[in-house]
Amino acid sequence: MTRTPRRTPRWRKALYALVGLAVVAGIVVGLLALNERQDRTRPLYHDTLLMAGLQWDLMKSRGRGVRMSIEADSGPVLVGVEPFHPLPGISLVVRKRDGEFCVQGSNQHGDQTDWVCVDGTGSRPDLGSLEGEFTTG
Repeated sequence: MTRTPRRTPRWRKALYALVGLAVVAGIVVGLLALNERQDRTRPLYHDTLLMAGLQWDLMKSRGRGVRMSIEADSGPVLVGVEPFHPLPGISLVVRKRDGEFCVQGSNQHGDQTDWVCVDGTGSRPDLGSLEGEFTTG
């Protein structure tokens, strides 16, 4: 007696399709959320690296940086002779630590950067792919 192959019931095929669709939808939603987070933190990293570069310039030319705290949506401040205007929603703190000036940024969404410390030697902090992406006042 020969056995004929059994066909998969339609309800099972529909279940597989539904599970597959749910997995794909979950991946798409996750990628969109990741992209949104990157978009909202890009200005934060831009301003943090820009301020670290300005502090590096001060350390190189004058031997000292400037301690400061810049609140979100504040007006422009002078860093040495360079005007700096934070992008909307960005707050920065510059502190002196062990002969270095360290910058940390945060935004209105609760995101925060690591400390970026400079002493005027070595390489100046580079904006990398953020170069020219934003304009500051």
